[in-house]
Amino acid sequence: MAIVPWQSVWPRNFTQFNEKNNARAYPGQGSNLKWFHCTSGTRNTIARQQSTAFTNPYSDPAKDTTGFVVPDANKGTFPTNGKGKKVGVLSAQAFTEPFLARAAATWGISKVEKRDTAAAVWALLKAKTVDAVFTGFPEQKVWTAANPGYAYVQPSGEIVSGVAFGCRPEFGDHLKL
Repeated sequence: MAIVPWQSVWPRNFTQFNEKNNARAYPGQGSNLKWFHCTSGTRNTIARQQSTAFTNPYSDPAKDTTGFVVPDANKGTFPTNGKGKKVGVLSAQAFTEPFLARAAATWGISKVEKRDTAAAVWALLKAKTVDAVFTGFPEQKVWTAANPGYAYVQPSGEIVSGVAFGCRPEFGDHLKL
């Protein structure tokens, strides 16, 4: 069984097909051409479930939440789902596309700022260009530990369901955890 890192499966784009954004989370060429069976360390999302068989998560889904990082001063008053606020998000995370689908239409977020690096996203928050950053629990834990004065609010398991092996459909039941 050949297992590869998640970056081998979820490409950001398909230049050979003139697709600049892999918004639907289609698995990449390595999966489609059967170069490997499964990927490690991938977050289970609804969009990804359309083309990939996931094992049971090997991380605790209850701890793999998404939420907002805000200044401590705003943690008690930050509106539900960031309604009316400016929010930063990293361009290439499993939770980015589901977040973007909800941000304006469903949650009422006034503006979303996407950046390609984590450092650029966190810089938006520190510069007060955005009111919050939408991110995952593991990402916020590392950042808030190094940057006191910020809090993780409104954690939810609505978008991600833990970290698992994502396999080509015919191999989804071959890994036992």
